[in-house]
Amino acid sequence: MKQRHPYSIVVIITTIFSIFPLFGATVAPVRALTAEQTGAISQNCGSIKQSLKSLQKADSRLRVLLGTTYQTLLTNYITPLNLRLVKDNNPNTELTELQATFNAQRDRFSRQFISYSQSLEELIAIDCVNKPEEFYAKLDQARARRANLAQTVAELSDTISQHHTTVLNLRNTLQEDANV
Repeated sequence: MKQRHPYSIVVIITTIFSIFPLFGATVAPVRALTAEQTGAISQNCGSIKQSLKSLQKADSRLRVLLGTTYQTLLTNYITPLNLRLVKDNNPNTELTELQATFNAQRDRFSRQFISYSQSLEELIAIDCVNKPEEFYAKLDQARARRANLAQTVAELSDTISQHHTTVLNLRNTLQEDANV
């Protein structure tokens, strides 16, 4: 089996995460529901909850995959490279800054996922047959938290891409210096 490069795994996961927003909706302010909307939520409560549980399971797997990928990149690639450059008296401030940025974004990702996960759990626990307005308000909250989480995943992906580009530039510079 061909092993994928860690940077390509993050791009694939980021794409998946952005393609599947919560019920395909954009984040909008909470608004009053019409009687028809309230009835639709109450009537379809069971199937809505089943979809939410499936989403919760998929998001949980995705979180584990993203979290381990981010950790692997940090511990096996980013940090060792920076340590090696410092050890060789050739530190790269851009790579050091990218490491700090990546670490902060990864921590934010973890916090945001916990918040989103708790919001989704609370949403699933609501009796949407008898409390459709409360259910919809919590749905909007979960959507907003998921949108924030997706933004952080995109930022992490950008930072990884920047790091990759910087490493390639560094490699080219070192090769040019060696050829001189």
